[in-house]
Amino acid sequence: MRLPTIKAIAALLRELKPTIGDEYRASDDSEDNTPGMCVTIGADETGAWSWQTGDNSYTGGAYGMPYWGVISLYRRSDCRRAGA
Repeated sequence: MRLPTIKAIAALLRELKPTIGDEYRASDDSEDNTPGMCVTIGADETGAWSWQTGDNSYTGGAYGMPYWGVISLYRRSDCRRAGA
């Protein structure tokens, strides 16, 4: 199985960071007061991959992929580390 490279995921996360609005939250936790977003990245056996932001409730680019992971992305996140 070929997974997306850390470099490719980090590039995506770097593109998403500036879009984090002040009101965005990466979780539903009432104590989460840091602007952030939930990012889901999915992949399949062929090396195809996709992503989506927000909740992952049965819609979005990553939903149809058999393998996926979810991260919380914040404005100060280290994109390379988050993508690893």
